[in-house]
Amino acid sequence: MSYDEVLTRRLFAPLGMRDTGLFRFDDRDSLQASSLTGKPLAWRVADHGVRGSSAGGCLSTLADMLRFARGLVGGRVVSDSMLAEMTTSRTEGLPGPQRLPYGYGFELETGGDAVRSFGHGGIAQGVNFTFRYFPGSDCTLLVFSNQDNGAFDDLRRNATKLITGER
Repeated sequence: MSYDEVLTRRLFAPLGMRDTGLFRFDDRDSLQASSLTGKPLAWRVADHGVRGSSAGGCLSTLADMLRFARGLVGGRVVSDSMLAEMTTSRTEGLPGPQRLPYGYGFELETGGDAVRSFGHGGIAQGVNFTFRYFPGSDCTLLVFSNQDNGAFDDLRRNATKLITGER
């Protein structure tokens, strides 16, 4: 089976993620937002090749990503014990400059002795995305953007402060 078939059969379909996949990038598809790069007043459509791959480019919707989040923390993607392993830092004590706590596939935000949130994002020309789950409040933050400007980072930081009460 191809990589996209494995994802569809083992992850997307069981979770009901009907609008998620490694679809072909097609500017003629009215449901697909065009990835924009450049600066305001000079935006242009970014070139991403033919389709997504294991390195990125999966297309999804807010509703489907929320289905993924609920499945992940509900034991439908991996077991609770495996999720605990995935959200345990594997970068503590590594040599070099201060490192972001990172588990198996997840960036971790820690406070005290607990994981305050975990997730991952993606950035490419004309695309920004972040997924963060906050276990203490059972809150999921999903931010999609079809532009590669700094407004995305401001939105993500401010939304995180609102969720954690740090504003």
